[in-house]
Amino acid sequence: MKSVGPSTVFEDNVACISLAHGSQQSKRAKHYQLKVHFLNEKFNDGTFAFEKVGTTDQLSDALTKSLPRESFCRYRDWMGVKPPPE
Repeated sequence: MKSVGPSTVFEDNVACISLAHGSQQSKRAKHYQLKVHFLNEKFNDGTFAFEKVGTTDQLSDALTKSLPRESFCRYRDWMGVKPPPE
């Protein structure tokens, strides 16, 4: 199946979005400057687009972080995973 538009990357890190847009250069980014250049090129080509999401709405946190029960259950529900029977 061919992609109709750019793939969307949901990101909650403003610095990451700025680096990808090429609007910010960091002195600390020297060691990965080649990767940042590649990212800028692909963003400008329209391969992907960023969409800013709030930190509390970052669904991937359920898979990458230790969370309080309330947050974990909310993310689990968003993914459509049913809780175990009691």
